[in-house]
Amino acid sequence: MANLIALGTAVVVNLPQGNTCSFPRFPPLLYSFWITMLAFEGILCVLALYRGYQATQNFLPQQNGSTLIEVIIRDSAMIFVM
Repeated sequence: MANLIALGTAVVVNLPQGNTCSFPRFPPLLYSFWITMLAFEGILCVLALYRGYQATQNFLPQQNGSTLIEVIIRDSAMIFVM
């Protein structure tokens, strides 16, 4: 990632409020940095949805009071804490 960004060049853009930097040309493979993170987060989301669905099928919501969204939030919070 650092090597790809180092290949890009920053350009100073003059604005009425002051100067700012812009990257007019990013390297063509810069998007590849995000592929693994987005895939991992997608897998975590699918697993949380699956686990929440399983948890709601094991009991009736009227008996326990837990809804699918509560189970998903609880499990997702535990993943990030761990």
